[in-house]
Amino acid sequence: MTTMKPSLSKASSTAPGADAAPQPPRPNADHPLRVLQLLHTVAYGGIETILINWLTKLDPDRVDATLVVFANPGATEQAFLDVAQQRGLDALKIPWARRKPVFTAARALARIIRQRDIQIVHCHNVYAELVGYLAARWTGAKVMNTLYVWSDFGFKRNVQQWLSARLIRRFDMVTNQCAVTQRETIRRGVPQHKQRILVSGVEPPDLAACDAQRNQIRRQMGCNDEHIVLVNVARLYPEKRQDLLLDWFARIVDQRPQARLWLLGTGPLEQQLRRQIDALQLADTVAMPGFVTNLAHTLRAADIQVHTSDAEGVPLAICEGMAAAMPIVATAVGGVPEMITHEVSGLLVPARDGETFVQQTIRLIDDAQERRRLSRGARDFIEREYSLDVAVDRLARAYEDLLGRCARTSAP
Repeated sequence: MTTMKPSLSKASSTAPGADAAPQPPRPNADHPLRVLQLLHTVAYGGIETILINWLTKLDPDRVDATLVVFANPGATEQAFLDVAQQRGLDALKIPWARRKPVFTAARALARIIRQRDIQIVHCHNVYAELVGYLAARWTGAKVMNTLYVWSDFGFKRNVQQWLSARLIRRFDMVTNQCAVTQRETIRRGVPQHKQRILVSGVEPPDLAACDAQRNQIRRQMGCNDEHIVLVNVARLYPEKRQDLLLDWFARIVDQRPQARLWLLGTGPLEQQLRRQIDALQLADTVAMPGFVTNLAHTLRAADIQVHTSDAEGVPLAICEGMAAAMPIVATAVGGVPEMITHEVSGLLVPARDGETFVQQTIRLIDDAQERRRLSRGARDFIEREYSLDVAVDRLARAYEDLLGRCARTSAP
């Protein structure tokens, strides 16, 4: 089969619905697997970066991937599409609106599945799970997803998690980003034999090339050689707890006036956080540049990475920081302790423990040698155990296992 590259255009909402007879998947060792990645995105973050990294690294002779996103009100998917295009990826769109037109979107997706002869629909996010499940069942494709984190996210997102937990019990395969998430998925009713763990993986950057840009980036951000820059990389969402980070940073800068903080990311809390910065009188010491296109260079221009989330799977921001040889202070939540070994590849602190966070961060501000030691441990971990090559091989094997198992199950 010739690899087909999708074009960046909306899929029609008049695509065929559920009336066509499903066609079973046709595994063939001589052709790449045909997989559709379905993403509902409202802000560019770790999930979006993971997907782009996977798709740009996958061997097209092994997996022929089609990327489909929801055409959201306000075009909130555009940040993801811009980065995807920069990385050489095209995408199709399916219609979406505030009233959640599930069946319209599923019909549009079903048409793409038939046109591309898709064998597996891989879903990311609960709306993608719902639409992807319907379209896959109408067309005979297999359906799977990737789960990143379960937590208490407030009423609306908790309802979405409740729906997801019941829907994915019907999926052909469920994958998780870490062991903590997998254990919770089992608790929510998905048997372990249907599950896999997929690591996000990260490509270690060329540190020398990054460091060549260090002084220029620092000057652009208003920092000089005397400053010790803390950097936080995360979507501006409640569970990322940039509000706590700002409170704690105010205590740090009182004790270490040379400290500076960069908040890298976008999201619905931006204006609230800017007001908090003004209220804490931190406007001269905190910068919010938004989304940055070359994260590794910006990380290397800083001195310490800080991560204060209440809930995580395996945050790609920490993976990227470790790959960039950053000393990291992070809350020990979700899958973070699966990445960071305390005192070896970073420092872990309890969630919402401001006193310990401030102490450990000041410890690194004061000790350049300790920063270098932890940065070496972080980089070593990524190179040994969390490379992007390992991640995409595991991803392709999951697809192969799913189709192989389905073929065995349906054989006479």
